[in-house]
Amino acid sequence: MSGSVINIRATECDPAQEEKYVKWYEEVHVPMLLKIPEVQRVTRYRFVSGENNHPKYLTIYEFADRAAAERYEKSVEVADSKEEIKGSWPTGGWAHKWKAQYEVTKVWEK
Repeated sequence: MSGSVINIRATECDPAQEEKYVKWYEEVHVPMLLKIPEVQRVTRYRFVSGENNHPKYLTIYEFADRAAAERYEKSVEVADSKEEIKGSWPTGGWAHKWKAQYEVTKVWEK
């Protein structure tokens, strides 16, 4: 686990489009990216409490190391997913708020 990397994507959607957005993200977008060998796991979170300035959704993509995360970013499949987004959401309806990448430094377990 040491040295593994996560990519975090924060997204927000138009409340009127939320059902469509969730269905698309879970049934089209994530499965498309899971085809990339470097992706080890994808976990999705929905905001439930805290300050109101947080995005509604976070998605965490997990990779073995930085090199795997870099290959993922440069993959044909990521480029294809960006084109698919343009086709599925030509007028918007959702947006990336921010993204970040973190490398594991230490893990505590019970």
